[in-house]
Amino acid sequence: MSAKLFYEKTIKEIDNIEQPAQRWMRARGWIFEKVVSLSRNGWPDRCAIKYGLVIWVELKAPKKTPKQHQLDIHAAIRANGGTVVWFDNLDAFKAYFRTIDEQNAF
Repeated sequence: MSAKLFYEKTIKEIDNIEQPAQRWMRARGWIFEKVVSLSRNGWPDRCAIKYGLVIWVELKAPKKTPKQHQLDIHAAIRANGGTVVWFDNLDAFKAYFRTIDEQNAF
């Protein structure tokens, strides 16, 4: 497979989780924004905010994992008291955030 086709396939796979995840989160009242870091490569893709929580989210194509430099940034975020999670499928993503919604329901 050519590099171009591989890239296009990967982008399509990522879109298959990112776009539905964004719609799902916003429908449940979460702020869920794409993050672009101009100063550091590997920062998590998205930031989710609700209930006073700020959760950094890395979304990967199915069966893909974060690269080492991404994992290093995740570790730095956690070491400084932050929360960062990553998902390669929509069901696990939804389950994680559904649990947070259920724990914070009044």
